[in-house]
Amino acid sequence: MDTKHRTYEIFNVILKELKIYIENGEEQQINRFLSEINSLHFIKFLVTIESEFDFQFDDNYLRIGSFRDIDEICLYIDNKLNEKILNDN
Repeated sequence: MDTKHRTYEIFNVILKELKIYIENGEEQQINRFLSEINSLHFIKFLVTIESEFDFQFDDNYLRIGSFRDIDEICLYIDNKLNEKILNDN
């Protein structure tokens, strides 16, 4: 799977989990939601992402505020998937 397609897949999984539907590609709604999420929902969100993509978040990313916005989350997940591919080979 190419990087652009994988990033799109990651983004869609995050949208699905957060149950937010963005009109006209506006990411501000997601970023505002991420800044207001409580700790229980944040951990549930991380567990869902881990299950969906079969990796584990590093401990220092298990805190609210670890990610400033959706782009940071997508980049982190993409990097973890790249690490997994390298380690599997």
